[in-house]
Amino acid sequence: MNAPAHTAGADELNRVLAQEIQAAGHLLRLLEDEHAALRGDDPDRLLEAVAAKERCAQSLERLTRRHRALLAGRAADTVPEDALGEELQRLAEACRRQNAANGRLVEARRRHAEQALAILRGQSPGTAGYDPRGRPLMPTASRDLSKA
Repeated sequence: MNAPAHTAGADELNRVLAQEIQAAGHLLRLLEDEHAALRGDDPDRLLEAVAAKERCAQSLERLTRRHRALLAGRAADTVPEDALGEELQRLAEACRRQNAANGRLVEARRRHAEQALAILRGQSPGTAGYDPRGRPLMPTASRDLSKA
């Protein structure tokens, strides 16, 4: 009597795992789209990519919670170790690498914008900061380019 229940549980686990793989593959494509939007200086495309990525990540998180719940109800020796799990791990690692690359690109863009703002404020790039009260530090010898 346990065999049919075990098979049904394994079938459900494999179904959820297949859905996770599909969602992870979609997330990877969205991360690649986000990267292209970041490199292409297309703010509208970037906003669309980020929104789609967030929706996909939430869906993947729900599937992962379901997967974990299914695993929690199984004995360790009945958890399938197969190509589906390996594919999910491969996709998760690819998503992690792409997300890290996107983060590096965002950080580089942020530094560039800060440097441009410092120049416009008449500061040397990299010298901008805040005083102990949280007010922006302004150099005394430079003139603001907007007032020149």
